[in-house]
Amino acid sequence: MAEARAVAIEARTPRQLLLFAMAASLLWKLQALALPPHGEHAWRDADGLGVARAFLHESWNLLLPRAAERGSLPGIVGMEFPLVNWLAAASMALFDESDAAARAAAWLSVAPLALGGRALGRRLLGNELAAALAAACLCLQPLVLIFSRKLMPEIPMLALLVWGLYFAHVALTEPSPWRALPAGLLLALAAVIKPTGAAAGVAVAIWAARALHESTGRDRMRLALRAVCIAALPVSATAAWFMWARFLELRYGLPLFKLRHDWLEWMHLIYRPTFLAVVLGRVLHLYMLWPTVIFLAFRFRDTAAAVRAHRDVAAWALAALALIVAFGSHNYQHSYYAVGILPPLCLLAGDAVARAARALRRSSLVVEVFVLVFAVTAAVRAAPRFPPLGYDPAGVAAALPRLPQGLTVATDEATPVVSLVILHRIGWALPPEALTPARLEELRREGARVLIESAFGGWLTPETRAALSTPVYQDAQVRAYALAAPAR
Repeated sequence: MAEARAVAIEARTPRQLLLFAMAASLLWKLQALALPPHGEHAWRDADGLGVARAFLHESWNLLLPRAAERGSLPGIVGMEFPLVNWLAAASMALFDESDAAARAAAWLSVAPLALGGRALGRRLLGNELAAALAAACLCLQPLVLIFSRKLMPEIPMLALLVWGLYFAHVALTEPSPWRALPAGLLLALAAVIKPTGAAAGVAVAIWAARALHESTGRDRMRLALRAVCIAALPVSATAAWFMWARFLELRYGLPLFKLRHDWLEWMHLIYRPTFLAVVLGRVLHLYMLWPTVIFLAFRFRDTAAAVRAHRDVAAWALAALALIVAFGSHNYQHSYYAVGILPPLCLLAGDAVARAARALRRSSLVVEVFVLVFAVTAAVRAAPRFPPLGYDPAGVAAALPRLPQGLTVATDEATPVVSLVILHRIGWALPPEALTPARLEELRREGARVLIESAFGGWLTPETRAALSTPVYQDAQVRAYALAAPAR
């Protein structure tokens, strides 16, 4: 009877689950696409929008991305391969110069992420229901919900990663030599867009080693060539691009994007309870969500069976966790460094839940309730934990044409570059308390012509404001001062 129930649910449930998960992920807080940068990781969203606008207004050269927070420099910056920003600029050119149009590429990436998660799940888990559950969990992840509403490369990178892994598995397990090229290209693109999915290389290495062990003669030689293609393309592309990015940073003096890291820092942090709480706690409450963890713990035999059956995926998850630990103190503020662990965790969870469902009565109801609870808890976890916007976006947008022109100094108390991007400016984004009269004079000599203080960036100190001339523009949200002449 259990087998009959399994056949019944796998005949109709997987597609329904996946369609529900995709729709829920795409429609969750859809209005946030049109809002200015705000909330969690607002500065990363603003960085992305600034680079996209530079493509739109200054140059379409993918090799020379430009940032908004540039001071008096040309703005060319070393960063990840800016394909997502370039696509955002193309979207704005085709439709309108709005934040919603710019973020469309990241938002629409949810669909190929879900479909790629299901395709990869089919290959690795060998079960339609488990694959659909894994894909549903993947596209409903709180980090996916959050970052698909921002101009950040994480969700496009994940979509490229899972499809690259799918083609890699096909190329290494079937006589399909042509699949090695798209696998290598997709993995290379994922790596240069955001290299935080690097732990997936562990899974590819396991597949290649297993396939080589089982092959002989000329088949082994052909397989080795495919494996080299799959590995060499992402490794060489990553080395080449980030060497170029480092050159741009040194050549143009704009180190806005952190391209270096002390990889041994974790050795000093691993003994700190706060660090372990952040790293391991997130795995439970942010990546897997507590209801899922409790269910998997309650059904520990099914969870253990899933891990034993898919040790390649488990090894991938452990490598991804090790990479998260290696990012050290970045984990305190930058949860996006951990997106690489999402696919293996969701694959294991999908398989474990599918195993548990087959052993329970009303199996279809079990998986439907599981996905619904996952969706609700993910939406609650991804809900903004920040105050709502403290200004009227429409009012600020109406004020933009009346603001003075020129390189701008904008106050930005907690989220650098956000004020500049909201005001469609380039120049400096600095905390208001740092903008003393002496500092403003230095910036004026460097080319600053406008000073803007705002309700969303932070108000100037009374001493600095007293040293300035009368604002050339002011409303309830923005005050603009001319810096063309020395400040009084």
